[in-house]
Amino acid sequence: MIRSLPITDWPQADQLAWRAALNPGKSYRRGGSASKLMPVSAQNLARRYGYFLTFAKQAKQLKTASNYASLVTPENIERYIVYGRRHWEGSITLYNAITNVHDMHMHLDASGDYLWLREIVADLKAEMSPKIDRPFVTTPQLVQMGTALFQRGVQQFETLAKRECQTQLGTAEVQSAAEIAKEARQWREARMHAAKSVRDGLIITLLSYCPIRARTFIALELGRTIRKVGDSWWLTLKAEDTKTHKPDERMVPEDVAAMLEVYLASARPLLMANTVAPRRRASNPTVQIQSTFATSDPANSQSSPAPVTASGEAMAVPTGPLWISYFGKPLNQLGLGDIIADAGKATLGLHVTPHMFRNAAAATAAHLGPSYANLGSALLQHSSSAMTDHYNKTRTFQGSQAYGRLLRGLDSDGGE
Repeated sequence: MIRSLPITDWPQADQLAWRAALNPGKSYRRGGSASKLMPVSAQNLARRYGYFLTFAKQAKQLKTASNYASLVTPENIERYIVYGRRHWEGSITLYNAITNVHDMHMHLDASGDYLWLREIVADLKAEMSPKIDRPFVTTPQLVQMGTALFQRGVQQFETLAKRECQTQLGTAEVQSAAEIAKEARQWREARMHAAKSVRDGLIITLLSYCPIRARTFIALELGRTIRKVGDSWWLTLKAEDTKTHKPDERMVPEDVAAMLEVYLASARPLLMANTVAPRRRASNPTVQIQSTFATSDPANSQSSPAPVTASGEAMAVPTGPLWISYFGKPLNQLGLGDIIADAGKATLGLHVTPHMFRNAAAATAAHLGPSYANLGSALLQHSSSAMTDHYNKTRTFQGSQAYGRLLRGLDSDGGE
C-alpha cells in the first residue's frame, strides 16, 4: 500500500497553486478555488492527490520542475489505473482515486483541458459495482463485541489489584535489582494491556450507539465535543465538526456513560502516562476500578466547563483528546481502524471497519424500528439541505434516543 506524499514534498508549482487555492476570501475579494471546502474535505483531497504523486515518484516521473500538467498525462493515468487494479480492492476505490486526481485540476491547473480525464472517470463510474463479499454485521453484535472487550479489561484490572494486595501481605523476598526491574516491567505491561482493553471496548460500544463518522469520532475532545452536563454525558458537535455542516447533539446512554467514566478514571490516565521516561513508568499509581458499571456517582465524576455544583462551585474539568493511543499520543484514524479490525477478527472472525458501524446502524434501525419514520437517516444525519439546523439537531437527538431504546430492548430480550 502506498503512502500519500506530504504537501511539503509536492512539486514547488503544485505547492504554490494549492496554497493559493486555499486562500480565504476577504470582504469583497473572492477566495481561492478551494477556500469554501471544509478543512477535512481539503485534507482528504490533498491526501488522495498525494497518493498519485507517490506513485509518480516511485515510477521516477516526479521531478523538481514537475507540476500537475506534466504529471497528469494519459500515459501516467493509464499506469496508475493498472496499478490500482492490481493493488486495490473494488472498482469503487479505483473510481474515487482517479476522480480525486481529476478534481484537483480545478485547483492546480484550472486552465488546462482535461476532457480526456473526465471521460476516463465516466468509464470507471460505469464499471463500478459494490463488493458482494463484504461481511454484514448488526449493531447488537458490535455492542456485544465492545462490552465483552471492556469487561475483560476491567477483570484484568481487578485481578492485578488482588495480586498486588496478596503481594503486599505476603512475606517480602530479597530480590536483585534485575528481578525488581523485570517485575515492575511485567506489572506495567499488564496494566497497559488492561487499559487498552477498556479503551477498545468503550470505543466499539460508544461507536455502536452513536455511529458518527470515523474522522469526527476519533477527534472527540473532552470538554468540547464530549462533555458532562449534570449527570449525563453528551456528544456536542458544532456545524464545523461535521461533514454535513450541521450541528449534532446526542446523549450517551447511561450504561455506556458509566463505561466512559471507568475509562476516564483508570485507563486513560495510564495511557497518557506512557509518554514519560521508562524509569518513571513504574511509579504509576495503583488503579482503582469500580466493580459495577450500571450506575455512577455524580459527586465523584468529572464534568465539562458548563456544569456547576449545587452550591455554584465549578466542577473538575477533564480536557484534551478523548482517545489516547498505547504510546500516550492522541489516537489517529488509522489506529481506530486497526483496533476495530483486530477486535472483529478475534470476536466475529470478520474484517470490521469503522464505516460498517454506520451500515449496521442503518440496517438495524430499518429492521428493528419500522414504527420510527426515517430513524436511520436521523441517526446517521442524512437529510436534505432544506432542513433548518435546529430541526436537524432535534431530529438527530430524537433518533439517537430511539435507537438506544431499541438496542436496550433487544438486549433485554436475549438478542433475538
